[in-house]
Amino acid sequence: MPGLGDWRQGCPASLLTTTFTEQKDRGKAFGIYGAIAGGGGAIGLLLGRVLTEYLSWRWTLYVNLILAGVAFIGGALLLQRQPSRVQPRLDVPGALLVSGAVFCLVYGLSNAATRSWHAPSTYGFLAAGVALAVAFAAWQVRAAYPLLPPRGVLDRNRGGAYLSMLIGSRDVRDPLVPDPQPG
Repeated sequence: MPGLGDWRQGCPASLLTTTFTEQKDRGKAFGIYGAIAGGGGAIGLLLGRVLTEYLSWRWTLYVNLILAGVAFIGGALLLQRQPSRVQPRLDVPGALLVSGAVFCLVYGLSNAATRSWHAPSTYGFLAAGVALAVAFAAWQVRAAYPLLPPRGVLDRNRGGAYLSMLIGSRDVRDPLVPDPQPG
């Protein structure tokens, strides 16, 4: 279930590092984030298996609509509008660079699975993805409102947490690890 298991990627963590400025609040937020991410991954795997076993694989996609509806209604009922003193801006060049990098890397890995690692389109897209990721990292140093502030990644504890999430991520691991039960 992508909705429960895979939302724990770097964007929520980077939002936590920039949203919570007090050390005590940040620690509490990361604790809650870690509990929800771990529980979501476990529940997502189990519920995904149940849905595909007894209903259809399509339900693993439909259930995300239900979860999004619950989250939207809960947010509308429970969250109050709080005006901000600072008007944050979206880093459009950074968003385009990182989106392009992720697209190229995913397409390159998918292309390797369907064609070959030696196909020009495979290593071309992988090289473009790496180049765009490097350009994104360079842009984040100069951006006025970075998507992923370098101080968050360069901090030993947060950088290690990001690295462990990357290594432990199912999306990164699955294409590289063969399925023990093919078919």
